[in-house]
Amino acid sequence: MIPFSKDFAVPLSFVAILLAGCSAPKHISPEFGESFTKAFHAQVMNPDAPINRAPVTTMPGPLANAIYKNKYEHPMKEIDSDSDSKDNNTDIMAD
Repeated sequence: MIPFSKDFAVPLSFVAILLAGCSAPKHISPEFGESFTKAFHAQVMNPDAPINRAPVTTMPGPLANAIYKNKYEHPMKEIDSDSDSKDNNTDIMAD
């Protein structure tokens, strides 16, 4: 008889988990993956893009630049922490 130890239990439990994963039912419905396929095809903006080489109509440059600045550059600005420390000279730890 093999003595039951931690060195034997860990690999045995790992093998048991692997075998349990392999025993999943093999009967897949005919609609399997249909929702993914529909969502993928719904995201295609222009399905004729490889055939049609016409340039894409885009928004004007100044408008795109203004949207970029409002959306991305504003949150990236650093807050000046020195002004806060000059205004508030109270000691937090003082009682």
